[in-house]
Amino acid sequence: AAGTSRASVGYGERPVFPHAATVDLLIWIHGDEVRIAAPSAVGLTLEPSVDRGRQIGVADPGAQAWQSVGDRNVAQVAFLRAVVGSSAQLLGLSATMLDMTVEYVKTRKQFGVPVGSFQAIKHHLADALGALEFARPMVWRAAWTLDHDGAEAEVAASSALHFAGEAANTISKIALQCHGAIGYTTEYDLHLYMKRAWALSRAFGDPASHRRRLAELVLDGPQHMYTGGL
Repeated sequence: AAGTSRASVGYGERPVFPHAATVDLLIWIHGDEVRIAAPSAVGLTLEPSVDRGRQIGVADPGAQAWQSVGDRNVAQVAFLRAVVGSSAQLLGLSATMLDMTVEYVKTRKQFGVPVGSFQAIKHHLADALGALEFARPMVWRAAWTLDHDGAEAEVAASSALHFAGEAANTISKIALQCHGAIGYTTEYDLHLYMKRAWALSRAFGDPASHRRRLAELVLDGPQHMYTGGL
């Protein structure tokens, strides 16, 4: 058969699937296996999300229609690619929020001068840039490692999500503070990027869970295999 289809990936004991209303297939990373099913066959229920650009669906994990299509190795690869993909998106979201903030403080004036000239604003933006630039090489390394060095893939992926997630959270707060009241409005686009970042940073384990996973890998030695413990 030939053609195209849209799929959504969920993870964990009770998976949540983004873009659930518009996909043809659900892919569930569950422990040591990968399962698939049609949305209509697993009792998919649409739920509101903080990120309104990605309507989520909750499926029945006990539905009989789930079919196992991959073992532990397939599940690991799928999970790590999802983690690194989310990290890359978080990096882009963070860069966009920082760019928006820099442009805003150049034009927003207070006491007759741009607010970006104030030392407090400069310090905030320097912190934001530092967080972004610490995360960037982690994400690039993780992407490279997935294709070239499988033994380090787990460490690299968790490092990427931890740093990219923390950067996104930090830059979201700084962007909101530097924008002031306009940043809280729905008419201004900042909230779109913030909400996407909040959702993505928790989709496949949040930064704290990946930090714990890194500690386990360092203290116990590389496992080279995702164990479903995030």
